[in-house]
Amino acid sequence: VAKFEATAEEAAEEAIEEATKEVIKKAIEEAIEEATKEIEEVTKEVIEEIVNFEEAAEEAANFEAVAKFKEIAEEDVYILH
Repeated sequence: VAKFEATAEEAAEEAIEEATKEVIKKAIEEAIEEATKEIEEVTKEVIEEIVNFEEAAEEAANFEAVAKFKEIAEEDVYILH
């Protein structure tokens, strides 16, 4: 009877260990999935900011080019008069 109880206790401990491993594995998988989603969202936001920055830089360059063109045009008009 004692041997049977020891075997049953070992089996119960093994079952608990397996269940614990499964719970931990599931928790890790969920944490990885959530972290991946967060990384994807942050990456998307960073890309949007880069695009916005590039667009702003392009607008600034265009504005600078227009200002330079205006300056040259005004100089040419002054020379012609």
